Amino acid sequence: MIIPKIYNHVSITYSIKVKEQDKPKMEKAVQLSQEKYCGVNAMFKAFATVIYAIKYIS
Repeated sequence: MIIPKIYNHVSITYSIKVKEQDKPKMEKAVQLSQEKYCGVNAMFKAFATVIYAIKYIS
């Protein structure tokens, strides 16, 4: 067992409630967060595979 544990795969799920017409805007916002603005995501990408998904809730 390796201590401390090192992450090599990270999965992020955004659970979001928006109107149907706002979904494209939300998808763009999440994409920008993942690719440009989230420092934690940038740090994790240096040592792990990061995937994300958007789950629309009612």
